[in-house]
Amino acid sequence: MEKNTLRKVYKEKREKLDSIHKKRMDSEIENKFLNTNIYKNSKVVFIYVGMENEINTKNIIEKVLNDNKEVIVPKVEIKNKIMKAIKINSIDELKPCGYYGILEPLDFSKEIDINKIDLVIVPGLAFDKYGGRLGYGGGYYDKFLQKINYIYKLALAYDFQIIDFVPMEKHDIKVDLLITNKEIINTIK
Repeated sequence: MEKNTLRKVYKEKREKLDSIHKKRMDSEIENKFLNTNIYKNSKVVFIYVGMENEINTKNIIEKVLNDNKEVIVPKVEIKNKIMKAIKINSIDELKPCGYYGILEPLDFSKEIDINKIDLVIVPGLAFDKYGGRLGYGGGYYDKFLQKINYIYKLALAYDFQIIDFVPMEKHDIKVDLLITNKEIINTIK
């Protein structure tokens, strides 16, 4: 299947999730993530703010803040179509001001040096066990990750988002670890 078809299929699958089942899977994913050594050893965590039918990352953000780690979230600079890394101290700093009403900091005043980040949690619609990631098609994360010296890249996903093969292009960045409600998959071979 080509990327746009896959995007449509997996967006629809997520939209059909029943809210009780989604909450349970979100909690399972959150617990698995918070118990990984990669998280426990990290100090500066870059994490996306989940939209309505994505994995709820707001609870994770709160727990990362409570663990006295730095939380960095993306903010899109619309004019240049690039993503910046902005430090937050509270979930309350996030407002629906980005693309599609995505919660973001209001401005770029707390932008940080991206090379201070030691763990990146990326969103996606589908993933494969080799680290392939199907994003939303804007290339924001691929461009962002290309600017950082080596960094550990992790994705949170529902088990149905793991597929046999994600079509990848030269510029696409792979993830190192996948955490689903059912398993943890190390993609570094």
